[in-house]
Amino acid sequence: MGKRWLTGQLDTGTTGGEIELPQSDLLTSGWHTRGTVTPAATFGQALKIDSATGEYVLADADNSSTMPGIVLAVDTGSGANKRLLLQGYMRDDSWTWTPGNSLYISTTSGELTQTKPATLLDYTQPVGYAVSATIIYFNPVPEAEVIEDTYFDINLADLTASGLRSTATITPAVTFGQSLKIDSVTGEYVLTDADTSSTMPCVALAIDTGAGADKEILLQGYMRDDTWSWTPGDTLYVSTTAGELTQTKPTDPGDYTQAVGYAVTSTIINFEPISEALLLEDAYFDIGLDDLSANGFRSRGTVTPAATFGQALKIDTTTGNYVLADASAIATIPCVALAIDTGAGADKSLLKQGFMRNDAWSWTPGLPLYVSLSSGALTQTAPSTTGEYVQAVGYAETSTVIYFNPTMFWIKIA
Repeated sequence: MGKRWLTGQLDTGTTGGEIELPQSDLLTSGWHTRGTVTPAATFGQALKIDSATGEYVLADADNSSTMPGIVLAVDTGSGANKRLLLQGYMRDDSWTWTPGNSLYISTTSGELTQTKPATLLDYTQPVGYAVSATIIYFNPVPEAEVIEDTYFDINLADLTASGLRSTATITPAVTFGQSLKIDSVTGEYVLTDADTSSTMPCVALAIDTGAGADKEILLQGYMRDDTWSWTPGDTLYVSTTAGELTQTKPTDPGDYTQAVGYAVTSTIINFEPISEALLLEDAYFDIGLDDLSANGFRSRGTVTPAATFGQALKIDTTTGNYVLADASAIATIPCVALAIDTGAGADKSLLKQGFMRNDAWSWTPGLPLYVSLSSGALTQTAPSTTGEYVQAVGYAETSTVIYFNPTMFWIKIA
């Protein structure tokens, strides 16, 4: 795949890849461009390029001719040389978004919505999310998907399926609903097993029973078997029993974990397999930790000066050593690791992503964690004073266990 470039002018922001949040009503910050808009648009309306005229027109999720939305109107009215937001932040104090929820192109011309279109033949296109009730981050995906393509009937009879299907050669014999992978040597479909990489990943479920050519399989969609007794809403995984699914995630080192859908009811499942199976040794993070321990992706590095367990670290751009992070200045962020080993020196163990426990902590479960203004510390109170920096680095799983997954995007408070 070739490179894709974002063109336009970065109107607002500072060095280091930051884009500041708009500080006043009806302002934007980010990458902008200019173009001819017709008919008239108001601030924040979603626009697409008309394939015939090259002008910007209002986007609408009702049909393909008015999709996808690629910019938001900054200047109001119609005409040439109108300013448009390609990617970045936008503020309108009349908005009442739900912070953190995704934004989509609406079926109302030019509007955005946090209710994902769900009507047959409408189009769905995520275009960003709400930072606050009045500020959004606009970063549209390049394509809109028609709901007709992914609408599957859930009203099934026993031992039937609805969705994307295919036919294939299966060996050995299978029963309805068994989990299948493609044999890399023969190209035939065989039973999966989460015990080894050679029997993963799952890519289909058997619809027809038995073995042989031209057997029908389900690639994505719904399946019903009245002998099942799933827990509705819980995730389905490939089992360590050949051909079976399970709602108990494999946990033994050397096993593989692959989510393949969820139970809609006790007898109906939604099959939508992820494309990869993860080796638990490499990617399974155990939350059942002892005090002052961590589990996840680790590395080793030189730490100076001395750090204590759980302190936030950044990489010094001059020495390459890990030093204590803090949110007071651009020179002391971003946080990229937490100290596991204490003290200073070479070959210190560091947590790059995963869980960490310290029984001396007293976090509020579920709330985000940020780099603190205190050197090396974390906090659940986001910095808010001019000149300070906000970097989210994870969240509290319990009062004493955190999940560390630092973003590489930070905001300077203006």
